[in-house]
Amino acid sequence: MNYRLIPYFLKIAECKSLSAASGELGISVSTLSRYLSRTEDQVGQTLFMRKNQTLELTEAGKLYYEGVTKLQKLEKKTQYEIACLATTGKKDLKVGLTPSGAAFLTPFYPALMQQFPDLNLEIVEGYSFELLEGLRTGKIDMLLGYYNPNVLAGLRYATFFGNELFLMVPRYHPVAVYGSTELSRIPVIGEEELHRLEDVPFAYMSDQTIMGRLLHESLEALQFRPRREFRSRNSQFVTSLQKTGYYAGFSYFDPADEIKDVVYFRMPEPVIMYTMAVFHEKHVPGEAEQYICARHVEEYRMKPVYREEQNDTAKKILSGISWGR
Repeated sequence: MNYRLIPYFLKIAECKSLSAASGELGISVSTLSRYLSRTEDQVGQTLFMRKNQTLELTEAGKLYYEGVTKLQKLEKKTQYEIACLATTGKKDLKVGLTPSGAAFLTPFYPALMQQFPDLNLEIVEGYSFELLEGLRTGKIDMLLGYYNPNVLAGLRYATFFGNELFLMVPRYHPVAVYGSTELSRIPVIGEEELHRLEDVPFAYMSDQTIMGRLLHESLEALQFRPRREFRSRNSQFVTSLQKTGYYAGFSYFDPADEIKDVVYFRMPEPVIMYTMAVFHEKHVPGEAEQYICARHVEEYRMKPVYREEQNDTAKKILSGISWGR
């Protein structure tokens, strides 16, 4: 097997066409056809069959695809581990966490250090956009916490689950009669009801945070601007104001929350924050990072049912990183 030519096979399987694959690879169809013939001769099995003008993997082809994909992952993993040895002789890992992000790592921190006793783990604290800049410039290896794909251009990420942000309205306001505190009955707020809230003071995150920027864009799209608003990148301060029952704002729905004097609405266009592990586009996660992802999925698998179901990406994390861009 010529390992350098594995991408040829994978591209044929992806494009389901020799001509399309040859165009993307920048080689002739005849060259690609000869490669495929030699590969099938070496394997001793037909790897593709023609079906409805496309090339589909045979059962042998599916096994071969699975095998060469594992080989590619193993090669990247080995290259990363060799690079770690070449630079420090000890595995270094810098994980970026926002002020509220400690909860994404602390539940399994002791187990992580027992599993990787030689790991030199450094926690880099900061706010979301600062951490993203550190990741892009190579000062941080991995971010863990709440993010959204809209602000992750040029980065790779593994998604665990999503939480929808709900509009919270104080019970004292007349619009509150239309809201709910039961997740299954929370209505989408209408345009008229939304604009009746312009006289309510709002407290939510500033544009210096990902959540605040997404919420601001959502409100701008609805041409809604509160007359009075308090915005901060300090999530604890914002939450404290919301708990007074005086401010409107935005929050995840949690039946165990202490915010008692509010009702909830869904936004016309849902605003969703996702728990993610985020990496530089060219970074190859090592064993410790994959372990963190797997434990992260296990930790939140036991959370109450009001959280959204994990998507397919999260389930695949247990057998290796599944990427989004």
